[in-house]
Amino acid sequence: LFLVAMPLVVLCGLGADAWLRDGRRRPAQVFLSLLVAASALALFWLWQHRDEPAFVRGLAELFVLDDDHRLVVQTGGNAELVAAHVQRGAAAGEVSHNYRALLLTFTASLLAAVAGLCALWRVRVWSLAVLLGVTMSELLVLGLGPVQTVAAARVTALPKVLEPVVATHVAEQPRPRIQRLVAPGALPSTALPGNVPGFLGVADANAYNPLPPARFEQFFECVEPGVGYGGAGVGSFRAPASLTHPLCDLYGIRFVLTPLPATALPAGPSLLERTPANTGRYRLLERTTAMPRATFVREVDQLPDEAARLRELARADRDVRRRVVLEDPTAPRPTAAADATAEVEVTRHADERVELRVTCSHDGYLRLADPFDAGWRATVDGEPAPVYVADHYLRAVYLAPGEHEVVFTYDRARVVWPLRLTLLAYLLVAFCLWTGRRRR
Repeated sequence: LFLVAMPLVVLCGLGADAWLRDGRRRPAQVFLSLLVAASALALFWLWQHRDEPAFVRGLAELFVLDDDHRLVVQTGGNAELVAAHVQRGAAAGEVSHNYRALLLTFTASLLAAVAGLCALWRVRVWSLAVLLGVTMSELLVLGLGPVQTVAAARVTALPKVLEPVVATHVAEQPRPRIQRLVAPGALPSTALPGNVPGFLGVADANAYNPLPPARFEQFFECVEPGVGYGGAGVGSFRAPASLTHPLCDLYGIRFVLTPLPATALPAGPSLLERTPANTGRYRLLERTTAMPRATFVREVDQLPDEAARLRELARADRDVRRRVVLEDPTAPRPTAAADATAEVEVTRHADERVELRVTCSHDGYLRLADPFDAGWRATVDGEPAPVYVADHYLRAVYLAPGEHEVVFTYDRARVVWPLRLTLLAYLLVAFCLWTGRRRR
């Protein structure tokens, strides 16, 4: 439905009526023809996979192309194993329901595109009415399905209970992270759904579809088994003991949102009440043991084996403040020194660029408690430096003794190319407007 509804809205917004009056039908015809071809190919694929085992197998073959997904990592990219996993977990009738939904979606997109082409074949007074009618019907179906309209305040107004979190943020510095703690059996999205805090300027330890999803879930399941969504992200904690795990300190989880009473939480001075007055049943707690986003460590555990690495990270007595787990066996090992000192300062922290200043008396690793991904690059004093996977999910660079300027930047295609394509689209729109003015 997205394939046809949203582009047609843009097409009408750009002035489809002007295109029709001037006889410039070619852009719309090309676009709708491509949409017809794509919809027809999708329907042909569905026809080839019309029985349930073939449909699941075909989806699994497409699914394993996402090599970051937790299930793909666990199965070694084996489509047969993925298909078997899906079949075991599917509810009665779920596979056939999904097949019918895809069949309906691509049939609707095919019919809408064909209707648009017919309207453009011989431009009549009713051509624009057909295009607008198709657009309106598609938007109506879309609005009743995967997309719903909600009040803007739902995603733009900061809940009062989170005001202390935002108040602690300093410009150009890492935002304090929050996590949820809910009752056993509650929905994972209870107490503010994942990704919503991101719209409100709050860093969130609860997220959908992070990068990379497999490592994200494995990292948090070292804290609490079952907290992952099976490849789609991480939900709320349900065990109060999770709040005392050292990985929560390492990841910098400073605030906890919970509806639970104080009697259900771990006792001790590490949890402080920060709930503003008149905020309902949810409470905001501050973890005083949360570590800074960037730290300097010199004690290294080199564990190339994933299972051994995760067992070590799951230990509740692990000293994360002094030790780091690296999986690269060729990573340098710091020299022994009992009197080593270091100062680390984050000078700028943005989504795709982090700048730090480090002064260290001996060599060691600058560890940044932000997710590792293959798109991250690092420079030390302007020179490229390797980025190591630290503690299975974070990133680190090796530093020699002295003063250093360290910069992390992200340049993977999934971030770079959307911006480039957006610029190309703007240039195309500007070209269309320019040619139209010249003709007039």
